[in-house]
Amino acid sequence: MDAFYDWILLLKPGEQLSGETHEALVNWRQRRQDNCAGYLIRTDEDFRPQLRFVNRSMLNWVGEFPPVPTQTGIFPGMIHSAELRRAA
Repeated sequence: MDAFYDWILLLKPGEQLSGETHEALVNWRQRRQDNCAGYLIRTDEDFRPQLRFVNRSMLNWVGEFPPVPTQTGIFPGMIHSAELRRAA
């Protein structure tokens, strides 16, 4: 995947970050260095953590989502799907 930045936040069309995830992302940006390969973020689609915040300098992939490496953390908050929010 070609990108300008080392870190990529993967969102599908219609998805948005929860307030907690947005705040955690703002706080994360204040760090100078992060050697993690990526972070798992829960989605309200199935509540399973998925690799959605990826350090591209450590992980390259082909396809929609990269494989989950062993060196990952859990990022606070959740990714919301607009379709599920409308159905509620």
